[in-house]
Amino acid sequence: MTARPLRPLRPTVATTTRSATVGWLVTLALYAGCVDTGATTSPGARSSGGSGAAPASPTGGTGGRAGGDPASQSLASGVISPDRICAALAQAACEGAKRCCSTFTPTDAAIADCTSAQTARCQTQMMPLVSDPRSGYDAHAAATVVASFNASVATCDLRLVEFASARDGLLGMFAGTVASAGACPPADLNDGAAVVSCATPGICHIAGVGNARLTGTCGSLRPAADPCLLDTECDPARSLRCDFNSPVPGTISSRGEEALGLHGHCVARLADGAACARATECSSLVCENKHCVPRTPDRVYCLPAS
Repeated sequence: MTARPLRPLRPTVATTTRSATVGWLVTLALYAGCVDTGATTSPGARSSGGSGAAPASPTGGTGGRAGGDPASQSLASGVISPDRICAALAQAACEGAKRCCSTFTPTDAAIADCTSAQTARCQTQMMPLVSDPRSGYDAHAAATVVASFNASVATCDLRLVEFASARDGLLGMFAGTVASAGACPPADLNDGAAVVSCATPGICHIAGVGNARLTGTCGSLRPAADPCLLDTECDPARSLRCDFNSPVPGTISSRGEEALGLHGHCVARLADGAACARATECSSLVCENKHCVPRTPDRVYCLPAS
């Protein structure tokens, strides 16, 4: 008997109709490295034209506001407390839309709406990870993460998608609290904090059937052909994803169930043009209309509608 793969936990990034990186932060956190690029964009969208953004301030914040708002002040201090992280990430995300997304009209009202919407998404989707003691949120590491984010935004760097999906990138703000080989069992299938509870650069390798029998063990990122349940378990430096079409047999003895296909394998990511369900399946880390596509500034930096 072969079981269907468990539904991916939140940090693997979910798919809508368009795969924007800044969207990945929201699913893990504030964006969604796999928000399938669809028909809608954030408030202030326009059909064409550049961003018209002002030059970045020395702190990487929005020109004219750096140093005056709490998010920029936190970044300048080298620490971002848990109550400030959503504001800092939202500001960076909307600065990215302003600078790098051709369909974003950078009016004051549009930027304010964008910041409000992205902050709300972060509060809903990321704060459960930040506030969970297992994740080991690190205020100093968070400041480094946001500074890196701002540096990418300043040049519309398309490698932001790689940063967003890496354990030592965006997820680096979670130092973890469980040593290698330690237990990291998730409470249920939505327990993202368990995935990042392992001390960096480790990740939680999860197994089980249903919420009642989930287990997890901290370990290093996995190479090709190793078993996996989440894309985040596979080494992004080797451009790997978790493929569920090749299940790995497992054994659950508590109810006498044997040879269950509980995992997939880490395999190479898909080339442009291949069918995809999530951005982290693609070599480009962009899944648009269910197909892997090349990175462009719009695909990386345009935000989904609130």
